[in-house]
Amino acid sequence: MGTGTVTPRYAIYLTPGIGGGDPVAIELRDLVDRWLGRSLLTETVEQQSLLDWPRAEIDRITTEPRRYGFHATLKAPFHLRDEYSAADLEQATRRLAARCDPIHIPSLRLKNIAGFLALVPGKELPDLHELANECVTELDTFRAPLTEPERARRTLSALSTRQLEYLERYGYPYVLEEFTPHFTLTNKLPATRLPVVESGLQALLGRLTDVEMRVDHLSLVEEPAPGAPFRIHSLHPLKGTQ
Repeated sequence: MGTGTVTPRYAIYLTPGIGGGDPVAIELRDLVDRWLGRSLLTETVEQQSLLDWPRAEIDRITTEPRRYGFHATLKAPFHLRDEYSAADLEQATRRLAARCDPIHIPSLRLKNIAGFLALVPGKELPDLHELANECVTELDTFRAPLTEPERARRTLSALSTRQLEYLERYGYPYVLEEFTPHFTLTNKLPATRLPVVESGLQALLGRLTDVEMRVDHLSLVEEPAPGAPFRIHSLHPLKGTQ
């Protein structure tokens, strides 16, 4: 990564309803896109008020997840090493996805994670953890080392010894045993606001969280410049043994 040069960051996402034909995943993605006010697939969505809440109120509590889009992170955003191109990363991601099976998520539940609300799988999913581990370890050769500002930002949170080791080794602390799959729906919210938003989201999501869905693509996503919205760079089918 050249000094002083603005370069994109890339990440590997699990993106329900993008690239595949599973109707539950598509319905969930459409609903969450309308909640966030933005789609990774089409970039824009019709701005709608939901739950009889003013659109401006929803926008205020979804600024962060709107930028990242509806997803679960499998490999956190990183800059490429100078010797690699986006095409190199795309080819490696395609090869990885081709030998991995689609992910089946039997159910989801809404969870408060340190003040923000997210959807998490209703039970442990070993296949999803294995897929995330492969993304983290096998694609790490493409990752440029953390810069000092990036390292400082990551260590603002209290990290365990193992998390610090993973930060140095993989550029992100919450990987391997520390990985917790989640689909973020809100910013960090005040404690007084959390119950209202959680109740509203439960009503909005309804039955969708109780129905099994299949996710059959990996998404390679790009942040073109610091602070810019992430967008789909390429989609890669999870073919495995199907």
